[in-house]
Amino acid sequence: MVKVKIWGSLATFTEDQREVEVEASTLRELLDGLAESYPGLKPQLERGVSVSIDGRIYNDSWFQPIEPESEVVLLARLKGDRPGLAPSGLRNSAPKKSRCDISSLFFTNR
Repeated sequence: MVKVKIWGSLATFTEDQREVEVEASTLRELLDGLAESYPGLKPQLERGVSVSIDGRIYNDSWFQPIEPESEVVLLARLKGDRPGLAPSGLRNSAPKKSRCDISSLFFTNR
């Protein structure tokens, strides 16, 4: 089982649970498991979400492996207006449509 932290308004679709568990070994399995367990979340998942796995953001990497001990966060889809800019306007070093390390923004216990 993978523990998934639900970020922001997406928790309204998981019965206000901020952390849920899903049986998954890839990003695709994770999203399918969430849709099955929380049908209200399915339209959000179909529109597109971002998933942070161990501090790296993934949008469409369906076969990205997830370990049971991975730190996983489900977020509303992150999009930047300009290459190299995170949604908040903070610079990141990752190219557009790639993964970027945002762990310092969300996890302070590292």
